[in-house]
Amino acid sequence: MPQSPLLPMTGLLCALALAGCASAPETPVSTLDASKSVTLTGELSYRARIALPPQAYALVVVRDSAGQVAAQSQWRLGGKQVPLPFTVTLPAHSQGPYRLEGSIFVSGRPAWVAEPKSLTPLANQENLGTLELQAAPPGAFASQLQCGSHQVQVSFTPTQMQMTVDNTRYAMAQVRAASGARYEATDQPGTVLWNKGSDNWVTVKGKALPECQSVGEANTLALTDQSWQVDSVNGQQVLDNSEVSVTFGSDGRVLGKASCNAFFGSYDVSGDRLTLHGLASTQKACVPALMTQEQQFLQALGDAQHFAFTNSGELLLYGPNGASIKAELKKE
Repeated sequence: MPQSPLLPMTGLLCALALAGCASAPETPVSTLDASKSVTLTGELSYRARIALPPQAYALVVVRDSAGQVAAQSQWRLGGKQVPLPFTVTLPAHSQGPYRLEGSIFVSGRPAWVAEPKSLTPLANQENLGTLELQAAPPGAFASQLQCGSHQVQVSFTPTQMQMTVDNTRYAMAQVRAASGARYEATDQPGTVLWNKGSDNWVTVKGKALPECQSVGEANTLALTDQSWQVDSVNGQQVLDNSEVSVTFGSDGRVLGKASCNAFFGSYDVSGDRLTLHGLASTQKACVPALMTQEQQFLQALGDAQHFAFTNSGELLLYGPNGASIKAELKKE
């Protein structure tokens, strides 16, 4: 009996169907237990052959869908180089999807940043692999501001600045300004951030927000638990062979050498704002030149209201009339 011509076609259709089934991507199966925390691991890295200085520190932030920080990890590198492993733990019952941000800070400013990565954990342990960093845009800074009742967060990607105001995110582009750095929203006219050092002014849709105050601890790791050797006070170089140094402890204590005597006290820091309390010193007597320098230094330190870092990593302490103390990391 002759073979039916339908059989080969039927076999071909079955083969195609099976091949299609075999190549179809599998839908990931979620094993997430929402009642338990979620641990995210990965590493920060970049391809450029540029060494990181010892005072550099890394920051990994996970934000929820409203832009609020759900978890973060920050640590001083102490000479370690990329790749840099990280671990971030989300608390139980956190709500996704999330936005992962990674960066490396040098001299208190973002030096290496990654494009934000969207993620929705499917398990309580997830390895995110490598988060590739690129050089931050020139003039990049990081700040968390409180403008009256409005919360403002500033962050940078490799290509643009982003400003989040009360959970609404704006893509910003830098424009020319007579002074400082001025950014305008790319798709929202009348939305502006104008940064001048420690001062910031924010306008949203043409409405100026109240005066902005820096909050948070974005630069604290660059400041604390390191000894700073003072180079100049009120624009005058310190005397040769004299020791003027200061250390801001992570426990809120400040201490150091004022030229002749040791000094100590406490301090508070919020954003880039600095307040010194209860400065006191030992009472040893030295030659008049050292005693005069010591008095000027302690007065300038007590008057300090802000701190900042130069591009080369020097520490600047600002008083009412501008930068009054300049220091560099003390060489071991």
